[in-house]
Amino acid sequence: MVMIKILALTTAGTYAIAAYTVSMQIRMVTTMVGLALMAAATTAVGQNIGARNIDRAGRSAWLLVAIAAGISTVSGVIYAVFGAYFTGLFNEHTQVVAIGAQALLWLALSEPFLTAGMVLSGALRGAGDVISPLVVSVITITLFGPIVAYILAITLGMGTLGVWLGINAGIWIRLFLLVVQFRRGHWKTLELA
Repeated sequence: MVMIKILALTTAGTYAIAAYTVSMQIRMVTTMVGLALMAAATTAVGQNIGARNIDRAGRSAWLLVAIAAGISTVSGVIYAVFGAYFTGLFNEHTQVVAIGAQALLWLALSEPFLTAGMVLSGALRGAGDVISPLVVSVITITLFGPIVAYILAITLGMGTLGVWLGINAGIWIRLFLLVVQFRRGHWKTLELA
């Protein structure tokens, strides 16, 4: 809702909101892959920790991160190249198609980071660390991304491009913080019930 409000404040207004809605639905293809691999990471890490095989738990998580990033990199390239076509399937207005293509082009840069972050979040949950993924997501996706989007789009006058870059910034920082948290290894010492 915050991103929609920021988009409403840009000069593109309702066209930007329509393009955002379409592009987010198109990106759901990749998000669904990320959700599936997040569940796989939760299961793989939890099962390996339960079997007292901590090293294999870590390797499982990183393997799933690589798979997620690989699949979503391919998806991102497809979104970037065919963004106008995909947007045009849902809306024929030229401004909506142009803004949607711009959104898919710029958001393609965060696709591997989005799904990799989802997988690491699931891996941490599987290890029993449910708080740090929540805190990281709230800080980066709910607060940091929208603040950066507002500053770039409205304060600096970048318009819709600022929103896409703000979304990306939140996703990039989220992955960075999750990698740091996972590599710290605190999850290896948690007592599971």
